[in-house]
Amino acid sequence: VEDAEKSYKNSKIQYELAEKQLWLDLGETEPIKLQSLASRAFDNVIVKSPISGVVINLNVEEGEMITSGTQAFGGGGTALMTIADLSKMIVKTDINEVDVGRVRAGQSVNIGFDAIRGKVYRGVVKKIAPAGTIEGNIVVYPVEVEILGSVRVSAEEERPKGQRPRLGEHAFAQLTEEQRAAINKEIQSLREQGAGREEIQNAIQKKSREYEVTPPESRPQLPSTLIQPTEEQLTGIELIKPGMTADLDIIIGRAEDVLCVPKEAITERDGRTTVMLIKDGKPVPQPVITGLEDDVKVEIKEGLKEGDKVVISGFERRLPEGSERSRGRDHPM
Repeated sequence: VEDAEKSYKNSKIQYELAEKQLWLDLGETEPIKLQSLASRAFDNVIVKSPISGVVINLNVEEGEMITSGTQAFGGGGTALMTIADLSKMIVKTDINEVDVGRVRAGQSVNIGFDAIRGKVYRGVVKKIAPAGTIEGNIVVYPVEVEILGSVRVSAEEERPKGQRPRLGEHAFAQLTEEQRAAINKEIQSLREQGAGREEIQNAIQKKSREYEVTPPESRPQLPSTLIQPTEEQLTGIELIKPGMTADLDIIIGRAEDVLCVPKEAITERDGRTTVMLIKDGKPVPQPVITGLEDDVKVEIKEGLKEGDKVVISGFERRLPEGSERSRGRDHPM
């Protein structure tokens, strides 16, 4: 009996010791578990941008409370920032219902910016909204135009008077018109393929070596067989900033070597399109058939010939009948 009693007491003591050790072990591992959970929770709050770009607008500050966008109630979450991919610029505009029928995806667009003087950018119509919106009782359709790059301006036209030529301008000037056209054609092709600045520059240098272009002897400091591309030969997009205001000219048709008159010369008389043609020193109505037009000029398909003189609208009432002075106000076309 005594042996059984001692064995019971020893077993009880071992059990209690084992129980205490278990609680100690649990107490040591709990902080580790909590730390692991905290680390995983911290990893989950790191927000990564889905695109590469530049932060153009930051909406929150460090320490500010934000809301999640996955809430069942309360709508979307907090917008942390706005990131823009500045390597691909889009111009958004609205075209009224009268003109939108003539606009097609893929049409060329000339783009100008008030903030970037002396440069005209080339673009292409990428998207036309299928549904219009009403603005000021007028139905307009949102249109997106992608900017491809700037149209090249000659170095002599662009350089301010008295300023010395930039590096490489002398070398480029030695090219024939055919060689210059070939280089510009390859540059344009590379732009449309999405080539970067370095790739375009390498292509220009390769072409210059093929044409064996060397600088004048009077300027030995210029590197031989090297043409430095200007901003116009590259994309030029880096000069454009988000939010700038642009003027767009969408090219819906082309006409070359045609007769045209200023838009102000066109009038409507009894449902017919006419101009005031000067005959024997007097303005007389002349019916015409018009074609393409822009904001400045109108194509004349029939009714006038080269050398005819027409009167700009508003001037006819100041033309004395038979007056020789009136001819000084005419605009030969």
